[in-house]
Amino acid sequence: MADVYGWSMTTLNPVQTANPFIEIIEQPKQRGMRFRYKCEGRSAGSIPGEKSNDTTKTHPAIKVHNYTGPLRVRISLVTKNSPHKPHPHELVGKDCKHGYYEADLQERRIHR
Repeated sequence: MADVYGWSMTTLNPVQTANPFIEIIEQPKQRGMRFRYKCEGRSAGSIPGEKSNDTTKTHPAIKVHNYTGPLRVRISLVTKNSPHKPHPHELVGKDCKHGYYEADLQERRIHR
């Protein structure tokens, strides 16, 4: 069939030719929690997603495009307005170190 139409199947697959990128499909909720000082001795809990409400809890989520396989992500807080800069507050908790979250993710497209 490639001889008839003059193109090969590999040129039709955008996953192989496009660069991988991450899309944020759910942002953190604005004013979803307040900053906690270390001396308070307790966690603020998980970060709610923008679609969270009193009956349904959601969380920030990303979608990976043009990539198949395991991957490592590093997530940190940045300021709201461009140009984005490191936020003065830091992420704390399991899998967080030096103010950022880092994890090895399995092979799937959407991660919450």
